[in-house]
Amino acid sequence: MPSPAAARAASQARSTSRASSPPILPTERTAYKLAKQLRNFQGCTHEEHTEADRRHEEHHQRPDVYSTYSSFKEITRLLRGVHNGGTPLPNVLSNPKLMEPSALPKEVDLKAAFEGTSPRAFPKDVGTLDEKLPHNLCLQQHYNSSRKGRAAKVRFDVDSVCYFPSSLAFARNGIDWHPQAHPILNLDADIHFSLIVSAYNSRGDLVTRTLPLHKIPHYCFGSVAGSTKSLRLFIFFPELHLESQYEHTTYLSKQDQQLWLDAVLLPAIGKTVNDSTLVSYLPVSEDNASKGVTAASAEKSKRKESAREQLLEYRLQHQYLDPLWTAILDRIAENPGLDRFNNATLFVHAKNTKLAHMTNDL
Repeated sequence: MPSPAAARAASQARSTSRASSPPILPTERTAYKLAKQLRNFQGCTHEEHTEADRRHEEHHQRPDVYSTYSSFKEITRLLRGVHNGGTPLPNVLSNPKLMEPSALPKEVDLKAAFEGTSPRAFPKDVGTLDEKLPHNLCLQQHYNSSRKGRAAKVRFDVDSVCYFPSSLAFARNGIDWHPQAHPILNLDADIHFSLIVSAYNSRGDLVTRTLPLHKIPHYCFGSVAGSTKSLRLFIFFPELHLESQYEHTTYLSKQDQQLWLDAVLLPAIGKTVNDSTLVSYLPVSEDNASKGVTAASAEKSKRKESAREQLLEYRLQHQYLDPLWTAILDRIAENPGLDRFNNATLFVHAKNTKLAHMTNDL
């Protein structure tokens, strides 16, 4: 054990080291660098292009470099078969079917086409050091115009949206609520977000660990009104991860769907929404909701048509959303039989929104 004096000396040394270390400049902070990269155009400068051209020219002037400059037209001579005795390669892109080996012309010199060398196509190379070397494309030598001098345009877009709201009230235009859980709407791929769940380790001890969202039981509560259905709202149930029935699936079981609707969500809606006209349009039980989504498919089944569930939705107005989420959490906390829904977490997600949210400025 170190003496008290030695401990104090070590502590003073650490304090002196921290005090003597220079502060990090604002321009060196990671957040600043990320913001600068986002705001500014990322590309080569004119000076960098000029320096690259100079090094390229010097390279070809070396005595040990023999390959000459070539243009697109010269390089594609073998592919187009325009040289003496040449045969063009088949245009496989214009053929709607896979080409049979027998359809390949026997005159095609595949080795020359893919290696870029041919005495017939480039007779001037015969007897020189370039005879067995492929031709190199050089844009600088053969093409004078380029986009190098054009001013760069910067555009911003939102490719996806992910966030954890603390209440349903974030949806200012309301929520189009799905009364039934539809497995097809569940997350099935990693979107690089996780939650803390309880789990058993290899020794059988109950511990906590982080788990990707797509591996936690959840369902799509609905979509945010006014978002063209692209912004979906999910409710995750981390406590259900311990259940054996959710070992290989994240879809809510029939029993949990019924318990969630009949004991939590529908009573919370009844307590919060005081508009009798609006309530009259909403389902009153899980059984009522499940029959509603399959009513049309049942009729189609009788007519021997494809039987599928409808994606029914009901608009929940914004003024009810904040007290509704509070009522949901209160019901779970006040009823021990509902502890399987503890730590219910809201998550909003939208993907492939690049074309819908594109602008010239932030």
